[in-house]
Amino acid sequence: MFVGIGFILIGLLAIVDIVLTIIAAMKASEGISYKYPLSITFIKPRI
Repeated sequence: MFVGIGFILIGLLAIVDIVLTIIAAMKASEGISYKYPLSITFIKPRI
């Protein structure tokens, strides 16, 4: 049972990763800085 939940979770995370990568690529092509959700900011960006 737990193995099945793990496979489903891995699949969902892979889909989310692909979608967020596409969104980031579209923003980058427009020249807009994109911050991934739930990412930790180690260095503050210069504004």
